[in-house]
Formats: sequence, C-alpha cells, structure tokens
Amino acid sequence: MSPTVIALALTAAVMHASWNAFLRSGADRLWSITVMGITGILAALPVMLWFPWPTAAGLGFIFASSLLQVAYSIFLVFAYRLGDLGQFYPIVRGSVPLLVSLGGFLMMGQTLTSSQILGVILVAAGTSRPAASARRPRPFCGRC
Repeated sequence: MSPTVIALALTAAVMHASWNAFLRSGADRLWSITVMGITGILAALPVMLWFPWPTAAGLGFIFASSLLQVAYSIFLVFAYRLGDLGQFYPIVRGSVPLLVSLGGFLMMGQTLTSSQILGVILVAAGTSRPAASARRPRPFCGRC
C-alpha cells in the first residue's frame, strides 16, 4: 500500500474520531453537527479551485447527496436525544450498507450476487453488534 493511501486512511480515522468526540462532548448536538458541516464546506471551497466544475447532471447528484447528508445528520441528532451515542451510532453506521444496497437496487437497478448480499449482511451485523451488547437498564426485579 502506498504511503499516500496510508496517510489518507489515518487522516480519515483521526478526523472521524475527532468528529465523534466533538459531537459527544457538545451540549447542543444540532449546533455541533451544523458547525461540523459548515467547517467541511469551508475546507472544501479552496479545493474546488483546482478541479473543473461538475456538469449539470453532476450538480444534481451533488445536491441529492447533500440533502441525504443533511437528513442523515438530523436523524443522528434526534436519535441521540433518545439514547447514548455509543448505542445509536453503531446502529446508524450498520444500517448504511443495507440502505446503499437497497438504494442501488431501487434507483439504479443494480443487483447483488448471493456472496455480495452475504457480505453486506455480515458488515451491517458486525457494525451494529456493539449496540446489541450495550448495557441496558434492567427492570426492577427482586429475584433478578
């Protein structure tokens, strides 16, 4: 693996961990996620100067992707109001491969082989597993 790929992967890991720490420590998670989104936009603007503008069709995909990202972020904020980040985040992350596969099938007509379907299920189950083993409060029971 090239040093560039390793550097990019490590940078992504650090950014992801920082994102989670920032979101977890923020008192107002909607504001925290908004600040992170604006920061990402500001970081991307200078990079856009080096690349040609997308076509009209490309802009449509960028707009749709942006709407999905905003919806995803708002969903996360509301989910975190119902429970702990450590419980909901794995569920959300684990559902992404399933949703992408379903979206590819419904919108693009893509089909998966049985081994690909098994892979998606295993990745989704493995990613969601920490939430299933998270400690949940037990109901009061004198004999439990």
